Amino acid sequence: MAPCHSLAPALRTSGDFVGQETDIRLVWQVCKNFDTDLAHAHFFPGSFVNATGASPQSDFVQIAGTLRF
Repeated sequence: MAPCHSLAPALRTSGDFVGQETDIRLVWQVCKNFDTDLAHAHFFPGSFVNATGASPQSDFVQIAGTLRF
């Protein structure tokens, strides 16, 4: 297991903006008792995150279903 490292940058001049995230979510009710959920999020790192080292943009995708009984 990799060691845990702090994300705090060494310099106070690195900024305090963490970043922004956009989200898209689609929900479809298949029938009375079942619906599906599809979500996508994209994170744009800000000045604080960029000051911690390599910080590419990132994506998150979620697919879920809900069954009610």
